[in-house]
Amino acid sequence: MGKRLILHAGMHKTGTTAIQSFLSSAAIEGATSFKWRSPNLSNLFVLLFYDRPEAHWFFKQRQVGPEELKKRRARQTANIVRQIEASHDEVFVFSAEIISVAAQRDLENCRDFFARWFDEISVFLYVRSPFAFATSMFQQSLKTGGLAGLSDVLPKYRSKLEKLDTVFGAGNVHMRVFDGVAGTSGGVVDDFLSWTDLTADGETRVVSNESLSADATATLYLLRKAVGRAPNSAQEVAGQRALVDCLREVGENRFYLTPACFQEMADVIQDDMVWVEHRMAQSFPETDAYPAGALAVSSLDALEQHGRDVVKRLTGRELEVLLQGCQPGEMARVLSEAITSAQK
Repeated sequence: MGKRLILHAGMHKTGTTAIQSFLSSAAIEGATSFKWRSPNLSNLFVLLFYDRPEAHWFFKQRQVGPEELKKRRARQTANIVRQIEASHDEVFVFSAEIISVAAQRDLENCRDFFARWFDEISVFLYVRSPFAFATSMFQQSLKTGGLAGLSDVLPKYRSKLEKLDTVFGAGNVHMRVFDGVAGTSGGVVDDFLSWTDLTADGETRVVSNESLSADATATLYLLRKAVGRAPNSAQEVAGQRALVDCLREVGENRFYLTPACFQEMADVIQDDMVWVEHRMAQSFPETDAYPAGALAVSSLDALEQHGRDVVKRLTGRELEVLLQGCQPGEMARVLSEAITSAQK
């Protein structure tokens, strides 16, 4: 029997961080999980398989040019080959949610590279319902310093996932609904192990990458609008991270983007959902009512106003007063320091 490769492709916001954290340290019977400096191999996937990794936001933000990336690719290619050749296991796992959004050319590069060692390449990914996905992706964009538009945070199932069928063959691409899996007794890690026929020792309940509260989300949104662009230097990235860390202690209320936010795109969302439910042969659960105390907004204007209320409550001042005279690159740091100082 030949070697088998499992590509865990996410999607984003489907418990991927928990799965990756587990795979990075667990002892899996008869299987090897590829190792890198991070449990998430997404940036490694970009480095190895994108035609132009320097154009990806992660390397652009860190100002890493083509020549340096060429050297890094050579080193990491050799590292991956060493891991394959050093293991006697028949099964290998490569976990990177960026696989679910990669261009067809990048996926072909991945397939062709691994086909030298693996007779079978299987893709596994969880699929989250559209508005839950959009809410989580919106928060993630704010956490990393972006300001995504509402159309940008929709799952766009067909345009992303149909490429996987084309490159790897539909029979090798396995999808299932994520909603509700994290709340089961074993959580998403147990579900993933069962789904992929893997057996591992150790605690499978991994808590990671928890969502920010509604108060924190609204504050970040307000700041991102004020800055007007993503961080573009190491200093700005550090300031953004410090603010996110500060805001993790702010509020406990949950945040939701409601379907009303996407009313103009309702038909497109519905068509896309019909496609993916047919592809999975599985339907998303009915949307539950929002929990008590949650901030369920029907527009981004409402989110902005909530952010203004939160900043005033936390610091005693309006955002414009706090940031008066600040350059965009300083705003995250200044807001973080004001919140921290006021809480002492």
